[in-house]
Amino acid sequence: MGKNQEPLKVTCPCCKAKLSVDAALGVVLSHEEPPRRGPDVDLTNAAGILSEQQRQREDKFADSPRTPPPASPSAISISTESSVSSVL
Repeated sequence: MGKNQEPLKVTCPCCKAKLSVDAALGVVLSHEEPPRRGPDVDLTNAAGILSEQQRQREDKFADSPRTPPPASPSAISISTESSVSSVL
């Protein structure tokens, strides 16, 4: 870089990052990340959105088929005598 030349200050058109570039060498001397944007969400109706989502979940649950609970192990009777005698 020349003695009188200041680095070029450039803003990236895509991401809005700020770059300091040496004009003579064509290299980036420094880089400053663009400010991070928050999500574009309108929270004025957040309670209404959440209650609607809960209502939809409850409706889906109410419409889902009910299955009987699995039988307990004590309710299942297995005859082990016939299988044991056939092996011997």
